[in-house]
This record gives sequence, C-alpha cells and structure tokens, in this order.
Amino acid sequence: MKYIYIKKKIRLIVGAIGLGILFLFSACEGDLEPKNFNVIDPSTFFKTESDAQALTNAVYDRFNTGWTGTFLNYKGFFISDMVGGQFFIVWTPPEWVRLNDFTWSALTQNEYAETYFAVVPSVAFATNVIEDIKGIDIPDDVKAGYIAQVRTARALMTLFGYDLYGPLPLVVDPAITKNPFTEFDPVRWTKAEMDTFIETELIEAQADLVSKNDLPSAKYGALTKGAAMTGLMKLYLMQKNWAKVKAITADIMLEGYSLEQTTGSVFSVLNEANDEVIWAQPRTSNENDGPVNFTVTSSVPGDYGTDAFPVGTVQGWGGLRVPWEMYDAYDDQDERKALFPISWLDANGVETDMRANGTLVSGALYLKYDIDPNRQGTAHGNDYVFYRYADVLLARAEALNELTAVDSEAIQLVQEIRDRSNAGPIPASATASQSAFRDFILLERRKELLGEGWSRQDLIRHGKFLDYARNRVLETVPDAAEKHLLFPIPQDAINANPKIEQNPGY
Repeated sequence: MKYIYIKKKIRLIVGAIGLGILFLFSACEGDLEPKNFNVIDPSTFFKTESDAQALTNAVYDRFNTGWTGTFLNYKGFFISDMVGGQFFIVWTPPEWVRLNDFTWSALTQNEYAETYFAVVPSVAFATNVIEDIKGIDIPDDVKAGYIAQVRTARALMTLFGYDLYGPLPLVVDPAITKNPFTEFDPVRWTKAEMDTFIETELIEAQADLVSKNDLPSAKYGALTKGAAMTGLMKLYLMQKNWAKVKAITADIMLEGYSLEQTTGSVFSVLNEANDEVIWAQPRTSNENDGPVNFTVTSSVPGDYGTDAFPVGTVQGWGGLRVPWEMYDAYDDQDERKALFPISWLDANGVETDMRANGTLVSGALYLKYDIDPNRQGTAHGNDYVFYRYADVLLARAEALNELTAVDSEAIQLVQEIRDRSNAGPIPASATASQSAFRDFILLERRKELLGEGWSRQDLIRHGKFLDYARNRVLETVPDAAEKHLLFPIPQDAINANPKIEQNPGY
C-alpha cells in the first residue's frame, strides 16, 4: 500500500507553510506567483504527530512537482539518459530535439528548467518544514525521525540539482525562509559548500533514520539509512573519492538488501517493495490518487500488442527508444535484452520483427517497467525505483578497481550482476588491466542501469561524456563541448536575481 503520497491529506499543510516560501522565491526565482494563505496561522496549526507526518509528506511530494515528476520519473531520468546516449526521443517538439542534439541554452526552458525551478524552492520549503516539526510537542525520538527524513530529502534534492547545474543559490537559513516579507537574492554556493552540506546532512540524518528491515510496511516510500547512504555513495562517485565509495558501499551491504532473481522483476508492478529496492517513489495508476508512471506509455506505439495485451489495449505515445548501438551491446543470451522488445503483434495478430521490417528506425522499445494490468489509460502504477542494490555493487566494484587494479572482489561483484541475467563470464580481455576493467565496469553499468537516470553522470565521471556524444551512431553531436557537462542556469532565474552567475559557455 502507498501511504506516503496521499495528496489530499497535505493540501492544507502545503498552504500553511507555503507563505514564506512563495514570498521569498517570488523575489529570487521569478516564476512563482505569491498566494495569500493568511487564513491559517502556521504558529498554531501544527500540534500533533499527524501534523508532523503530513509536513513530511509535503516534502516527499516535492519530488513529484508537475505531472511528469520533475525530479524522478519521466523528465528526471529522460534528461540524463537521453544526453547520455541510452535513450533517443523520436518526438519532434523542440524541447526533445534539443536534448538529442545538444542545442539547449539558457533561453530554452521546457526540457530542464522546470527541474531547476523545483530544486531551489524545494530546498527552502524543506528548511521551513524542519523548523515547523521542531515546534511540535511530540516525543523527541519521534520528532527526530521526521526531521531526519526531511533533511535527507533536502540533501537528495540538492544533490540532484548539483549534478545537473553545478553549485546552486540555495537558502537554508530559516531566519530567511520563514519570513514571508524577506527580500533576499542568494548567490551560488561554492563547490566545497555544496559538497559539505550534502555530506553533512546525509551523515547526520542516519542516526535517526530506520534501517530497511525496521521500516513498517505502512511507511513504504520513506527514506531510510540505506537511502541516505546511497545518496552519499552518489556524491562520492561524483567526487571520485574511491576510499569513501568503498567504505559507504560496505555499510550499505550490511543493511539487508539483496539482488532479485532478474533485473526486470525489480521494476515489476507485481513485485514492489522487493529486497533490491533501496528507495522507490510510489506510483499509482489513478492520477487522482497521486503521481503515476508514464514510462511504458512513453515507449510503446499505439498499435503495440502481445498475447497478454491485445493490440489497442495498451495506450502509447511511441516516443522513447533504446538506440541500436546500446541494444546491440547485449549478447543474445543476456536476459536483460528482452526488456527492450523489437517484436510485437502487428495489426493482423502476427508476431513481427519490427526492426527487420523498418518500423523501428531509432531503436528498441523500453519496457524495463512492465505493463500494469490495472493501468488506467496512459497511467501505470509501477513504483519508480531511484536507488537499488545492483547499482551499489557496481559502484563498489568500480571503487575497488580504482584502489587496487583488477581487484578480485570487484570481479566477483560484476560477475554476480552478470550471472543473474545469464550474461556469461567476464572475458579475460576485460581483466587484462585496470583500464580495461574500468571500461568493462562502465559498460556493465550502462547495460544493467539503462534508463534509470545515471548514464550522463557515469560518462562524465569516466571522462567519456563528450567523446561519446561526438561519436555515437545516432544523432552525433560534433559540437559537444565542455559547457555541456552542466546545464545552464535558466535565464529567467538570472533575470530575477542578477547575483546568480551563469555556467561557463552559456
């Protein structure tokens, strides 16, 4: 059951704590319209543990700003994996074309700016929530648990934006965020300030977060110690701090996670809350109940059909493809390849190879998230998996190889991932040297984590992002340049606050 995202319960909470946020960011972000919530007095409204839970729910809800899910699902992972060469979009509106060919700019808003305009105010929003929870008269340990969740959420939001844009102009001082009449134009933090803030929040929050096995089923979707640790792992990967990656992955491995029988089963709507999932965002197939999953809809064409799902019963927009060079990287016996179908029933009910007949020009379909038998129209209820254990094992293997060339545990971890998909033994050539194994681990990450939002970050860490864009088979980008390692700060944000400096090259 999905308790975290029952939106009807949080509307008053959002209104009550939104006053200060809306005034603050009407000054420094420009695109938010102030609203009057003066019928509720926030100083007297929050009294019970139910209020603390509702406040915390409101912060979780910020991960799903907008119908597409700004941080997670849809736009969130599309952006990373499109520019990282794991997705190609066949839709023709300019916001998609710009991501295909790297022609985005500070003036083009649709494809990435909504994420920026979600991150910055959401961090301040979470800061206010922390202060509001502090004022509620409930047992200290209960209070600390809610605050730890909000601190972790705030750090993960910050990390998400930091990865895309570099240092951000954040406001985490409640003396500013809680004052609805504050006029304050923040400057961008330094890289050191960003690193320290994220690391400190995620380390300190762990003391009051529960472990995986202690999380009540009714709290499914809440952030745990494992999620905070995995956020730290992602930060340390960005820093290429291999010793810290090794240490934090060892801690995560003690939290009780394990690999599922198949990669596809991790994402199945019938196997939610499985032991490989470290943190998932609950989804529903009813848009009136909360955020939904559009992944299947984005990929399948309108005439898609199988024996289980006859032609016309699965609505599809048909825009998302796995490029052939990525699809062909899998050996035929690799069971992960079946998650990206190239054959389905044609209008005559005949199983047809759509690659061979020319229907699929840009690549295979993406069905890592399976079709929800209880879908409602375009909406599927598969929970969006943000952090999972296979990612941790591959990150650990990468760190071990960097610390000790062709480390034996690293080989074992990668082989474990391959074995569950029948991908075969690691070839001898892959372990001939540290650099060869480094490249092999990167390829294994690309195959195992395809479509999960890590492609861009992984390629940047390996120093291959620009070369890959320049040399990929589909939609080569000869003008890929250093500036493309970050997205630009949206021009609207700079117009509203001239203290914000643009990223170089834009």
